[in-house]
Amino acid sequence: MTVLDPYRDLFAYTEWADALLLAELDQVAPERLHESLGGSSFDSMFGTAAHVLQGEIYYFHLWTRRPQPTERRPMELRTLPELRQRWTEQRQLLDEFMASVTPDQLDEVVHYKTRDGAEHDLAVGRIMLNMVNHGTHHRAELCDLLSRAGSPPPATDFIVFTQVRARA
Repeated sequence: MTVLDPYRDLFAYTEWADALLLAELDQVAPERLHESLGGSSFDSMFGTAAHVLQGEIYYFHLWTRRPQPTERRPMELRTLPELRQRWTEQRQLLDEFMASVTPDQLDEVVHYKTRDGAEHDLAVGRIMLNMVNHGTHHRAELCDLLSRAGSPPPATDFIVFTQVRARA
């Protein structure tokens, strides 16, 4: 196993889990996607899914030191097809990065400021891991919202991903 293998595995897992939940959202009546269900960081299933994608976009642009996009932000989109298209575009950027990343890049330090102006320094690899962790947290919230809306969510555990991948 190389130092990059766990990152590749976690990014493949993230793509798999995102796709499972998007497929589940396809089964939800469109008017229910924006329904306020409360009890999570974002009130609706759509808002929570959009936030997962926004996190992937934010952290990717942070570790690649690119300016944050100001157009077609996920929280501004209104339909599932729009969100899916934006996710596809972001996934392509992540895939391109992962195809060329080197172990040395994981240790490069990014200096950044949070919204409150606090300054931080963090290695690229740590930011990448945070993106995965952030998505896992909010996908769990989305699973809870799906359950409360009467739609049993799929199993999105990493171990399930490894089992599915081993059978493929």
